[in-house]
Amino acid sequence: MDHENLMKYLEEFRSIRFQPDFQKVDAERNVRYCEITDFPISNISFELLETGVSQQWRNCDQNLFNEYLKTYKNGGYSQFEDLLFKIWGYSEEKERFDLPALKSFYRKMSEIVGEDEVLEKLARLVRITKSACEVLPEKIYRLVGDIESATFSHIQCASLIAWMFFSDTPRLSFIIILQKTTCVAVEKLKFLFTYFDKMSIDPPIGAVSFRKMRITHKQYLENWKLRETNLLPDVQVFDKMSIEETALCTQIDFANKRLGGGVLKGGAVQEEIRFMMCPEMMVAILLNDVTQDLEAISIVGAYVFSSYTGYSNTLKWAKITPKHSAQNNNSFRDQFGRLQTETVAIDAVRNAGTPLECLLNQLTTEKLTREVRKAAIGFLSAGDGFSKIPVVSGWWGCGAFRGNKPLKFLIQVIACGISDRPLQFCTFGDTELAKKCEEMMTLFRNNNVRTGQLFLIINSIGPPLNYSEQYVFDAIRAKINSTKA
Repeated sequence: MDHENLMKYLEEFRSIRFQPDFQKVDAERNVRYCEITDFPISNISFELLETGVSQQWRNCDQNLFNEYLKTYKNGGYSQFEDLLFKIWGYSEEKERFDLPALKSFYRKMSEIVGEDEVLEKLARLVRITKSACEVLPEKIYRLVGDIESATFSHIQCASLIAWMFFSDTPRLSFIIILQKTTCVAVEKLKFLFTYFDKMSIDPPIGAVSFRKMRITHKQYLENWKLRETNLLPDVQVFDKMSIEETALCTQIDFANKRLGGGVLKGGAVQEEIRFMMCPEMMVAILLNDVTQDLEAISIVGAYVFSSYTGYSNTLKWAKITPKHSAQNNNSFRDQFGRLQTETVAIDAVRNAGTPLECLLNQLTTEKLTREVRKAAIGFLSAGDGFSKIPVVSGWWGCGAFRGNKPLKFLIQVIACGISDRPLQFCTFGDTELAKKCEEMMTLFRNNNVRTGQLFLIINSIGPPLNYSEQYVFDAIRAKINSTKA
Protein backbone atom coordinates (compact mmCIF):
# COMPACT_ATOMS: atom_id res chain seq x y z
CA MET A 1 0.00 0.00 0.00
CA ASP A 2 1.53 3.34 -1.02
CA HIS A 3 2.04 6.29 1.34
CA GLU A 4 -0.96 8.21 -0.03
CA ASN A 5 -3.35 5.34 0.66
CA LEU A 6 -1.87 4.74 4.11
CA MET A 7 -2.47 8.36 5.04
CA LYS A 8 -6.03 8.17 3.70
CA TYR A 9 -6.81 5.11 5.80
CA LEU A 10 -5.13 6.68 8.85
CA GLU A 11 -7.61 9.54 8.64
CA GLU A 12 -10.46 7.02 8.60
CA PHE A 13 -9.05 5.37 11.73
CA ARG A 14 -9.02 8.55 13.80
CA SER A 15 -12.68 8.07 14.72
CA ILE A 16 -12.93 4.26 14.87
CA ARG A 17 -11.27 1.45 16.81
CA PHE A 18 -10.70 -2.22 16.23
CA GLN A 19 -12.31 -4.40 18.88
CA PRO A 20 -12.01 -4.64 21.77
CA ASP A 21 -12.70 -0.92 22.21
CA PHE A 22 -12.17 -0.59 25.95
CA GLN A 23 -14.41 2.46 26.13
CA LYS A 24 -17.38 0.33 25.09
CA VAL A 25 -16.83 -3.35 25.92
CA ASP A 26 -17.58 -5.31 29.09
CA ALA A 27 -14.38 -5.18 31.18
CA GLU A 28 -15.21 -8.53 32.82
CA ARG A 29 -15.25 -10.31 29.47
CA ASN A 30 -12.38 -8.40 27.83
CA VAL A 31 -9.36 -8.87 30.06
CA ARG A 32 -6.44 -6.43 30.15
CA TYR A 33 -3.23 -7.95 31.52
CA CYS A 34 -1.21 -4.78 30.98
CA GLU A 35 -1.71 -1.16 31.92
CA ILE A 36 -3.24 0.99 29.19
CA THR A 37 -3.56 4.76 29.39
CA ASP A 38 -6.77 5.58 31.31
CA PHE A 39 -7.54 1.86 31.72
CA PRO A 40 -6.06 -0.19 34.60
CA ILE A 41 -5.20 -3.87 34.56
CA SER A 42 -8.38 -5.96 34.81
CA ASN A 43 -9.35 -7.26 38.23
CA ILE A 44 -11.55 -10.33 37.75
CA SER A 45 -12.03 -13.49 39.74
CA PHE A 46 -13.36 -16.23 37.47
CA GLU A 47 -12.43 -19.73 38.59
CA LEU A 48 -9.74 -21.02 36.25
CA LEU A 49 -10.71 -24.71 36.16
CA GLU A 50 -9.73 -25.80 32.64
CA THR A 51 -9.81 -22.28 31.25
CA GLY A 52 -6.39 -21.07 32.34
CA VAL A 53 -3.04 -20.94 30.56
CA SER A 54 -0.49 -23.14 32.35
CA GLN A 55 1.61 -21.18 34.83
CA GLN A 56 4.65 -23.42 34.33
CA TRP A 57 7.04 -20.54 34.98
CA ARG A 58 5.85 -20.27 38.59
CA ASN A 59 6.70 -23.90 39.31
CA CYS A 60 10.14 -23.84 37.71
CA ASP A 61 13.41 -23.72 39.66
CA GLN A 62 14.65 -20.21 38.86
CA ASN A 63 18.14 -21.21 40.01
CA LEU A 64 18.51 -23.19 36.79
CA PHE A 65 18.21 -19.97 34.80
CA ASN A 66 20.42 -18.03 37.19
CA GLU A 67 23.21 -20.59 37.02
CA TYR A 68 23.03 -20.68 33.23
CA LEU A 69 23.30 -16.89 32.96
CA LYS A 70 26.38 -16.89 35.19
CA THR A 71 28.35 -19.29 33.01
CA TYR A 72 26.81 -19.32 29.51
CA LYS A 73 29.76 -17.57 27.85
CA ASN A 74 31.96 -20.58 28.57
CA GLY A 75 29.38 -23.37 28.41
CA GLY A 76 28.77 -23.51 24.67
CA TYR A 77 25.86 -25.26 23.00
CA SER A 78 25.80 -28.22 25.37
CA GLN A 79 25.06 -26.04 28.40
CA PHE A 80 21.94 -24.57 26.75
CA GLU A 81 20.76 -28.01 25.67
CA ASP A 82 21.32 -29.25 29.22
CA LEU A 83 19.19 -26.38 30.55
CA LEU A 84 16.34 -27.31 28.19
CA PHE A 85 16.33 -30.94 29.28
CA LYS A 86 16.43 -30.02 32.97
CA ILE A 87 13.43 -27.68 32.58
CA TRP A 88 11.62 -30.36 30.57
CA GLY A 89 12.24 -32.80 33.42
CA TYR A 90 14.66 -35.13 31.62
CA SER A 91 17.43 -35.21 34.21
CA GLU A 92 18.82 -38.60 33.17
CA GLU A 93 21.05 -38.80 30.09
CA LYS A 94 19.28 -41.95 28.91
CA GLU A 95 15.95 -40.06 28.76
CA ARG A 96 17.26 -37.37 26.43
CA PHE A 97 16.93 -37.16 22.65
CA ASP A 98 18.56 -35.31 19.77
CA LEU A 99 17.66 -31.72 18.86
CA PRO A 100 19.09 -31.59 15.31
CA ALA A 101 17.42 -28.32 14.25
CA LEU A 102 18.77 -26.49 17.30
CA LYS A 103 22.26 -27.92 16.77
CA SER A 104 22.19 -26.96 13.10
CA PHE A 105 20.99 -23.44 13.94
CA TYR A 106 23.82 -23.04 16.47
CA ARG A 107 26.45 -24.28 14.03
CA LYS A 108 25.27 -22.31 11.00
CA MET A 109 24.75 -19.06 12.89
CA SER A 110 28.16 -19.43 14.57
CA GLU A 111 29.71 -19.51 11.09
CA ILE A 112 27.86 -16.31 10.14
CA VAL A 113 27.96 -14.11 13.27
CA GLY A 114 30.41 -15.96 15.51
CA GLU A 115 29.81 -18.33 18.41
CA ASP A 116 29.91 -15.58 21.03
CA GLU A 117 26.96 -13.80 19.40
CA VAL A 118 24.95 -17.03 19.18
CA LEU A 119 25.55 -17.60 22.89
CA GLU A 120 24.24 -14.07 23.49
CA LYS A 121 21.12 -14.93 21.49
CA LEU A 122 20.50 -17.94 23.72
CA ALA A 123 21.10 -15.85 26.84
CA ARG A 124 18.60 -13.22 25.66
CA LEU A 125 15.99 -15.94 25.30
CA VAL A 126 16.73 -17.19 28.81
CA ARG A 127 16.46 -13.68 30.30
CA ILE A 128 13.07 -13.12 28.66
CA THR A 129 11.91 -16.54 29.88
CA LYS A 130 13.12 -15.79 33.40
CA SER A 131 11.19 -12.49 33.44
CA ALA A 132 7.82 -14.26 33.16
CA CYS A 133 7.19 -14.27 36.91
CA GLU A 134 7.71 -10.50 36.99
CA VAL A 135 5.75 -9.41 33.93
CA LEU A 136 2.90 -11.95 33.76
CA PRO A 137 -0.13 -12.06 36.08
CA GLU A 138 -0.94 -15.01 38.30
CA LYS A 139 -4.02 -15.87 36.25
CA ILE A 140 -4.31 -15.86 32.47
CA TYR A 141 -7.71 -16.85 31.10
CA ARG A 142 -8.15 -18.70 27.84
CA LEU A 143 -10.78 -17.52 25.34
CA VAL A 144 -13.55 -19.81 26.49
CA GLY A 145 -16.86 -19.31 28.25
CA ASP A 146 -17.39 -15.70 29.30
CA ILE A 147 -13.93 -14.53 28.24
CA GLU A 148 -14.04 -12.73 24.88
CA SER A 149 -10.59 -11.15 24.61
CA ALA A 150 -7.17 -10.85 26.20
CA THR A 151 -4.79 -7.91 25.82
CA PHE A 152 -1.07 -8.15 26.63
CA SER A 153 1.88 -5.81 26.26
CA HIS A 154 4.51 -6.67 23.65
CA ILE A 155 6.85 -7.58 26.52
CA GLN A 156 4.31 -9.92 28.10
CA CYS A 157 3.81 -11.64 24.74
CA ALA A 158 7.57 -12.21 24.54
CA SER A 159 7.61 -13.95 27.94
CA LEU A 160 4.77 -16.25 26.92
CA ILE A 161 6.46 -17.16 23.65
CA ALA A 162 9.87 -17.63 25.28
CA TRP A 163 8.31 -20.18 27.60
CA MET A 164 7.25 -22.17 24.54
CA PHE A 165 10.94 -23.15 24.26
CA PHE A 166 10.88 -24.57 27.77
CA SER A 167 7.55 -26.41 27.59
CA ASP A 168 7.50 -30.00 26.34
CA THR A 169 3.78 -30.05 25.46
CA PRO A 170 4.00 -30.52 21.66
CA ARG A 171 0.93 -28.52 20.65
CA LEU A 172 1.96 -25.58 22.86
CA SER A 173 5.74 -25.49 22.41
CA PHE A 174 8.66 -25.52 19.97
CA ILE A 175 9.84 -28.98 20.99
CA ILE A 176 8.86 -30.59 17.66
CA ILE A 177 10.68 -27.89 15.67
CA LEU A 178 13.85 -28.48 17.71
CA GLN A 179 13.73 -32.20 16.83
CA LYS A 180 13.26 -31.67 13.08
CA THR A 181 16.05 -32.38 10.59
CA THR A 182 14.74 -30.05 7.86
CA CYS A 183 16.11 -26.76 6.59
CA VAL A 184 12.72 -25.14 7.26
CA ALA A 185 13.02 -25.95 10.98
CA VAL A 186 16.35 -24.10 11.11
CA GLU A 187 14.79 -21.14 9.29
CA LYS A 188 11.96 -21.08 11.83
CA LEU A 189 14.54 -20.76 14.61
CA LYS A 190 16.05 -17.79 12.75
CA PHE A 191 12.64 -16.09 12.80
CA LEU A 192 12.24 -16.79 16.51
CA PHE A 193 15.69 -15.65 17.61
CA THR A 194 15.36 -12.49 15.52
CA TYR A 195 12.20 -11.82 17.52
CA PHE A 196 13.89 -12.40 20.88
CA ASP A 197 16.85 -10.23 19.86
CA LYS A 198 14.54 -7.33 19.04
CA MET A 199 12.56 -7.80 22.25
CA SER A 200 15.78 -7.80 24.28
CA ILE A 201 17.54 -4.88 22.62
CA ASP A 202 14.85 -2.52 21.30
CA PRO A 203 11.36 -3.77 22.17
CA PRO A 204 8.28 -2.01 20.78
CA ILE A 205 6.11 -0.37 23.40
CA GLY A 206 2.40 -1.07 23.19
CA ALA A 207 -0.22 -3.79 23.39
CA VAL A 208 -1.72 -6.66 21.37
CA SER A 209 -5.33 -7.85 21.66
CA PHE A 210 -6.53 -11.39 21.01
CA ARG A 211 -10.27 -11.88 20.62
CA LYS A 212 -12.60 -14.74 19.79
CA MET A 213 -15.45 -13.51 17.62
CA ARG A 214 -18.57 -15.57 18.31
CA ILE A 215 -21.86 -15.15 16.50
CA THR A 216 -25.11 -17.10 16.58
CA HIS A 217 -26.81 -18.26 13.41
CA LYS A 218 -29.65 -15.87 14.26
CA GLN A 219 -27.24 -12.90 14.44
CA TYR A 220 -25.73 -13.92 11.11
CA LEU A 221 -29.18 -14.06 9.50
CA GLU A 222 -29.97 -10.60 10.86
CA ASN A 223 -26.87 -9.21 9.13
CA TRP A 224 -27.80 -11.11 5.99
CA LYS A 225 -31.33 -9.68 5.89
CA LEU A 226 -29.98 -6.20 6.57
CA ARG A 227 -27.57 -6.23 3.62
CA GLU A 228 -28.65 -8.90 1.12
CA THR A 229 -30.18 -6.24 -1.15
CA ASN A 230 -27.04 -4.07 -1.05
CA LEU A 231 -24.92 -3.68 -4.14
CA LEU A 232 -21.75 -5.75 -4.10
CA PRO A 233 -18.78 -4.16 -2.31
CA ASP A 234 -15.94 -2.25 -3.90
CA VAL A 235 -13.36 -4.84 -4.98
CA GLN A 236 -9.76 -4.25 -6.05
CA VAL A 237 -7.70 -7.15 -7.41
CA PHE A 238 -3.89 -7.19 -7.08
CA ASP A 239 -1.69 -9.77 -8.76
CA LYS A 240 1.60 -8.55 -7.23
CA MET A 241 0.71 -7.21 -3.77
CA SER A 242 0.79 -9.65 -0.85
CA ILE A 243 -1.47 -9.52 2.20
CA GLU A 244 1.40 -8.89 4.62
CA GLU A 245 2.48 -5.72 2.80
CA THR A 246 -0.61 -3.83 3.95
CA ALA A 247 -1.55 -1.82 7.05
CA LEU A 248 -4.57 -0.06 8.57
CA CYS A 249 -6.86 -2.86 7.43
CA THR A 250 -8.07 -6.36 8.26
CA GLN A 251 -5.65 -8.97 6.92
CA ILE A 252 -6.98 -12.51 6.51
CA ASP A 253 -5.12 -15.51 7.90
CA PHE A 254 -6.01 -18.65 5.91
CA ALA A 255 -6.23 -20.54 9.16
CA ASN A 256 -6.42 -24.09 10.33
CA LYS A 257 -9.20 -24.75 12.82
CA ARG A 258 -6.32 -25.34 15.24
CA LEU A 259 -4.82 -21.88 15.09
CA GLY A 260 -1.31 -21.65 13.68
CA GLY A 261 -1.67 -24.80 11.60
CA GLY A 262 1.76 -26.42 11.39
CA VAL A 263 3.73 -23.45 12.70
CA LEU A 264 4.94 -25.50 15.69
CA LYS A 265 5.72 -28.45 13.42
CA GLY A 266 6.86 -28.60 9.80
CA GLY A 267 4.27 -26.36 8.12
CA ALA A 268 5.48 -23.32 6.20
CA VAL A 269 2.64 -21.91 4.09
CA GLN A 270 0.47 -18.81 4.45
CA GLU A 271 -0.64 -19.08 8.08
CA GLU A 272 2.66 -20.47 9.36
CA ILE A 273 4.70 -17.80 7.56
CA ARG A 274 2.50 -15.06 8.99
CA PHE A 275 2.98 -16.40 12.52
CA MET A 276 6.75 -16.57 11.99
CA MET A 277 6.91 -12.98 10.74
CA CYS A 278 4.79 -11.91 13.75
CA PRO A 279 5.59 -14.39 16.56
CA GLU A 280 3.25 -12.53 18.94
CA MET A 281 0.40 -14.17 17.03
CA MET A 282 1.44 -17.48 18.62
CA VAL A 283 0.01 -16.26 21.92
CA ALA A 284 -3.38 -16.96 20.32
CA ILE A 285 -2.42 -20.65 20.16
CA LEU A 286 -2.11 -20.67 23.96
CA LEU A 287 -5.49 -18.96 24.36
CA ASN A 288 -7.59 -21.01 21.94
CA ASP A 289 -8.35 -24.65 21.13
CA VAL A 290 -10.33 -25.63 18.04
CA THR A 291 -12.17 -22.80 16.28
CA GLN A 292 -15.84 -23.68 15.75
CA ASP A 293 -17.98 -22.95 12.66
CA LEU A 294 -19.53 -19.82 14.18
CA GLU A 295 -16.21 -18.40 15.44
CA ALA A 296 -13.24 -16.44 14.12
CA ILE A 297 -10.09 -15.18 15.86
CA SER A 298 -9.01 -11.53 15.72
CA ILE A 299 -5.48 -10.32 16.55
CA VAL A 300 -5.01 -6.54 16.73
CA GLY A 301 -1.62 -4.87 17.01
CA ALA A 302 0.90 -7.63 16.26
CA TYR A 303 4.34 -6.30 15.31
CA VAL A 304 6.23 -7.59 12.24
CA PHE A 305 9.75 -8.70 13.19
CA SER A 306 11.02 -10.43 10.02
CA SER A 307 10.57 -10.68 6.28
CA TYR A 308 10.85 -13.88 4.27
CA THR A 309 11.50 -15.40 0.87
CA GLY A 310 10.24 -18.67 -0.57
CA TYR A 311 7.27 -20.76 0.43
CA SER A 312 6.74 -24.17 2.01
CA ASN A 313 9.96 -26.21 1.65
CA THR A 314 11.83 -23.20 0.24
CA LEU A 315 10.95 -20.79 3.07
CA LYS A 316 13.87 -18.61 4.19
CA TRP A 317 14.09 -16.05 6.96
CA ALA A 318 14.97 -12.52 5.80
CA LYS A 319 15.78 -9.30 7.62
CA ILE A 320 12.74 -7.04 7.94
CA THR A 321 12.25 -4.78 4.92
CA PRO A 322 10.07 -1.69 4.34
CA LYS A 323 7.85 -3.87 2.14
CA HIS A 324 6.73 -5.87 5.18
CA SER A 325 7.02 -3.30 7.98
CA ALA A 326 4.31 -0.79 6.99
CA GLN A 327 2.09 -1.77 9.91
CA ASN A 328 4.90 -1.16 12.45
CA ASN A 329 4.65 2.64 12.14
CA ASN A 330 4.14 3.96 15.68
CA SER A 331 1.94 6.78 14.37
CA PHE A 332 -0.60 4.04 13.58
CA ARG A 333 -1.08 3.08 17.25
CA ASP A 334 -4.51 3.67 18.78
CA GLN A 335 -5.19 5.18 22.20
CA PHE A 336 -4.77 1.72 23.73
CA GLY A 337 -1.24 1.36 22.32
CA ARG A 338 -2.14 -1.13 19.59
CA LEU A 339 -0.92 -0.96 16.01
CA GLN A 340 -4.05 -0.44 13.92
CA THR A 341 -3.81 -3.54 11.77
CA GLU A 342 -6.01 -6.55 12.44
CA THR A 343 -5.34 -10.14 11.44
CA VAL A 344 -8.44 -12.35 11.35
CA ALA A 345 -8.11 -16.13 11.31
CA ILE A 346 -10.86 -18.01 9.48
CA ASP A 347 -10.68 -21.73 8.76
CA ALA A 348 -11.98 -23.16 5.49
CA VAL A 349 -13.63 -26.48 4.67
CA ARG A 350 -11.13 -29.20 3.79
CA ASN A 351 -11.99 -30.96 0.50
CA ALA A 352 -10.91 -34.41 -0.65
CA GLY A 353 -11.13 -36.55 -3.77
CA THR A 354 -10.72 -35.71 -7.44
CA PRO A 355 -10.82 -32.05 -8.56
CA LEU A 356 -14.40 -32.63 -9.73
CA GLU A 357 -15.40 -34.17 -6.39
CA CYS A 358 -13.83 -31.25 -4.52
CA LEU A 359 -15.77 -28.74 -6.62
CA LEU A 360 -19.05 -30.64 -6.25
CA ASN A 361 -18.60 -30.66 -2.47
CA GLN A 362 -18.07 -26.90 -2.40
CA LEU A 363 -21.15 -26.19 -4.50
CA THR A 364 -23.56 -27.89 -2.10
CA THR A 365 -25.84 -25.43 -0.32
CA GLU A 366 -24.52 -26.62 3.04
CA LYS A 367 -20.84 -25.99 2.23
CA LEU A 368 -21.52 -22.76 0.34
CA THR A 369 -23.50 -21.39 3.27
CA ARG A 370 -20.85 -22.49 5.74
CA GLU A 371 -18.02 -20.75 3.88
CA VAL A 372 -19.93 -17.49 3.31
CA ARG A 373 -20.95 -17.43 6.95
CA LYS A 374 -17.42 -18.20 8.22
CA ALA A 375 -15.89 -15.45 6.08
CA ALA A 376 -18.59 -12.98 7.10
CA ILE A 377 -18.02 -13.68 10.80
CA GLY A 378 -14.36 -12.82 10.32
CA PHE A 379 -15.01 -9.74 8.22
CA LEU A 380 -17.60 -8.48 10.74
CA SER A 381 -15.13 -8.72 13.62
CA ALA A 382 -14.24 -5.02 13.60
CA GLY A 383 -17.85 -3.97 14.15
CA ASP A 384 -19.60 -0.90 12.75
CA GLY A 385 -17.88 2.06 11.14
CA PHE A 386 -15.47 0.16 8.91
CA SER A 387 -17.26 0.66 5.58
CA LYS A 388 -14.16 2.32 4.09
CA ILE A 389 -11.53 0.11 5.73
CA PRO A 390 -10.61 -2.85 3.51
CA VAL A 391 -10.46 -6.54 4.13
CA VAL A 392 -7.28 -7.83 2.46
CA SER A 393 -7.46 -11.47 1.45
CA GLY A 394 -6.67 -13.96 -1.30
CA TRP A 395 -6.99 -17.66 -2.11
CA TRP A 396 -8.44 -18.68 1.24
CA GLY A 397 -8.59 -22.47 1.56
CA CYS A 398 -7.26 -23.04 -1.97
CA GLY A 399 -3.96 -24.75 -1.14
CA ALA A 400 -3.91 -27.93 0.92
CA PHE A 401 -7.67 -27.59 1.49
CA ARG A 402 -8.22 -27.69 -2.30
CA GLY A 403 -10.76 -24.92 -2.60
CA ASN A 404 -11.82 -23.69 -6.04
CA LYS A 405 -10.23 -20.28 -6.61
CA PRO A 406 -13.04 -18.57 -8.57
CA LEU A 407 -15.62 -19.80 -6.05
CA LYS A 408 -13.55 -18.69 -3.04
CA PHE A 409 -13.14 -15.25 -4.59
CA LEU A 410 -16.92 -14.89 -4.98
CA ILE A 411 -17.59 -16.21 -1.47
CA GLN A 412 -15.39 -13.46 -0.04
CA VAL A 413 -17.07 -10.84 -2.25
CA ILE A 414 -20.41 -11.89 -0.74
CA ALA A 415 -18.96 -11.87 2.79
CA CYS A 416 -17.67 -8.33 2.31
CA GLY A 417 -21.13 -7.36 1.06
CA ILE A 418 -22.65 -8.76 4.26
CA SER A 419 -20.09 -6.95 6.42
CA ASP A 420 -20.29 -3.71 4.39
CA ARG A 421 -16.55 -3.52 3.74
CA PRO A 422 -14.39 -3.15 0.62
CA LEU A 423 -12.26 -6.09 -0.50
CA GLN A 424 -8.64 -5.96 -1.63
CA PHE A 425 -7.93 -9.34 -3.19
CA CYS A 426 -4.41 -10.71 -3.78
CA THR A 427 -3.94 -13.34 -6.47
CA PHE A 428 -0.25 -13.94 -5.65
CA GLY A 429 1.10 -13.54 -9.16
CA ASP A 430 -1.79 -15.20 -11.01
CA THR A 431 -2.27 -12.40 -13.54
CA GLU A 432 -4.67 -14.35 -15.75
CA LEU A 433 -7.05 -15.21 -12.92
CA ALA A 434 -6.79 -11.67 -11.54
CA LYS A 435 -8.06 -10.42 -14.90
CA LYS A 436 -10.96 -12.91 -14.85
CA CYS A 437 -11.93 -11.79 -11.32
CA GLU A 438 -12.02 -8.18 -12.51
CA GLU A 439 -14.11 -9.16 -15.54
CA MET A 440 -16.65 -10.86 -13.26
CA MET A 441 -16.92 -7.78 -11.05
CA THR A 442 -17.52 -5.65 -14.17
CA LEU A 443 -20.25 -8.09 -15.24
CA PHE A 444 -21.90 -7.82 -11.81
CA ARG A 445 -21.76 -4.02 -11.77
CA ASN A 446 -23.17 -3.75 -15.28
CA ASN A 447 -26.10 -5.94 -14.25
CA ASN A 448 -26.67 -4.41 -10.78
CA VAL A 449 -26.11 -7.76 -9.08
CA ARG A 450 -26.81 -7.58 -5.34
CA THR A 451 -25.10 -9.38 -2.46
CA GLY A 452 -27.92 -11.86 -1.80
CA GLN A 453 -28.57 -12.28 -5.50
CA LEU A 454 -24.99 -13.43 -6.15
CA PHE A 455 -25.35 -16.13 -3.49
CA LEU A 456 -28.59 -17.35 -5.10
CA ILE A 457 -26.99 -17.40 -8.55
CA ILE A 458 -24.06 -19.51 -7.33
CA ASN A 459 -26.43 -21.82 -5.47
CA SER A 460 -28.49 -22.37 -8.63
CA ILE A 461 -25.84 -23.06 -11.26
CA GLY A 462 -25.90 -26.81 -10.69
CA PRO A 463 -23.05 -29.33 -10.78
CA PRO A 464 -20.64 -29.59 -13.72
CA LEU A 465 -20.41 -32.77 -15.78
CA ASN A 466 -16.67 -32.37 -16.19
CA TYR A 467 -14.11 -30.47 -14.14
CA SER A 468 -12.96 -27.01 -15.15
CA GLU A 469 -11.39 -24.54 -12.72
CA GLN A 470 -13.34 -21.76 -14.45
CA TYR A 471 -16.69 -23.60 -14.28
CA VAL A 472 -18.19 -21.29 -11.64
CA PHE A 473 -17.28 -18.11 -13.54
CA ASP A 474 -18.47 -19.57 -16.85
CA ALA A 475 -21.76 -20.85 -15.43
CA ILE A 476 -22.56 -17.55 -13.70
CA ARG A 477 -21.76 -15.57 -16.83
CA ALA A 478 -24.03 -17.82 -18.89
CA LYS A 479 -26.88 -17.53 -16.36
CA ILE A 480 -26.68 -13.72 -16.18
CA ASN A 481 -26.51 -13.40 -19.96
CA SER A 482 -29.45 -15.78 -20.42
CA THR A 483 -31.68 -13.61 -18.23
CA LYS A 484 -30.98 -10.63 -20.52
CA ALA A 485 -31.87 -12.52 -23.69
